[in-house]
Amino acid sequence: MMTTLLSSLLVLHAFLHLIGFSQEWNLGPMNKFKHSYSWLNTPSVKKIMGVGWFTACVSLLATAYLYFTDQNDLFRIVGVISLSLSQPLIVVYWSEARYGTVVNWILLLMIVFSNSM
Repeated sequence: MMTTLLSSLLVLHAFLHLIGFSQEWNLGPMNKFKHSYSWLNTPSVKKIMGVGWFTACVSLLATAYLYFTDQNDLFRIVGVISLSLSQPLIVVYWSEARYGTVVNWILLLMIVFSNSM
């Protein structure tokens, strides 16, 4: 039960990171992010930030896979790295992505205490 829950939360959170990627790469008919930093509005920085969102997505999917396949030691390492990639992006895009911080904390606690679940 807990394996399915944690894996599902990781996959869902990963897919939410695709919103950031699609916004910065102008894929789809979504609203533009409201950046509080003017330097984020340059095309090259937007592409780099989009790659960051995509990298966080892929690493969260890898974390879910590692957990689902019982590779616990590697799962924890990749999980902490994934959340470490996710959180700075959330901070930079705070007005749109602030609730991701709550999800990151929940995921971090689940990753840390996954043996006892």
